[in-house]
Amino acid sequence: MVLGMEVFDAKGVGARRPMNLRDIEAIRTAALELPACRLIVIDPVSAYLGGLDGHNNAEVRALLVPLSDLARDVGAAVVCVTHLNKGSGGQALYRATGSLAFVAAARAAWAVARDKTDPDRRLFLPMKNNIGKDTSGLAYRIAETNGVPHVVWEGEAVDIDVDDALNHGGQIDYEASARGEAEDWLRDQLSAGPLSAKEITSAAREVGIARRTLDRAKTVLGIRSKKVGGKGNKDGKWIWELPESETGNQGAIDFGIEGDGK
Repeated sequence: MVLGMEVFDAKGVGARRPMNLRDIEAIRTAALELPACRLIVIDPVSAYLGGLDGHNNAEVRALLVPLSDLARDVGAAVVCVTHLNKGSGGQALYRATGSLAFVAAARAAWAVARDKTDPDRRLFLPMKNNIGKDTSGLAYRIAETNGVPHVVWEGEAVDIDVDDALNHGGQIDYEASARGEAEDWLRDQLSAGPLSAKEITSAAREVGIARRTLDRAKTVLGIRSKKVGGKGNKDGKWIWELPESETGNQGAIDFGIEGDGK
């Protein structure tokens, strides 16, 4: 942990002052002295601006570029923590305290929201992700062992939109709602007979159903997937159909649309 900077006046008298992000070379030196350093946490980032205007995009970006270079040179992830303002409505990206540049400069940004349906549960949700595909969020709780607090992550991913979670305070069970709506939608789509997997996933995407939510609905409903047409495992198309108990043993329909998976 870097506690401060030792500075000396013209007479050689030393004094300690708080560190700030202008001291990037000192931070680099400290990190390189730890061969296994893979994580640098700045919490909260607004406390280490060294008098810079945290609402000025140009100044913030100028300060963060050397920090990005530091992460690359040291081979460590840099995590900057900031608070969300108390306003409601609008996109979560604009709720970060200070300049939008903090979020804009990051490769990935996550928000922590309280689930008000469960006071002990926290939602860890993606606001921005430039280093991979869009992903679901996670949920965790704070537990104690022998008086020492620690994080306990839930095993299941959560499909809650960060804007909804923050704007509505988590008072609605968005996971259950999303799954229920996806189940009803999928049942309706297949009620007239089987459809190609590609057609189903494309239609779900158009109405805003996440692929993970669609797959869970498929499992809950017992949707069967099978390949029709073609020879062996070549060509052919994947189709989805309701279980026989709901369809009366309907036959598979070849829609001539190449499927993209089970």
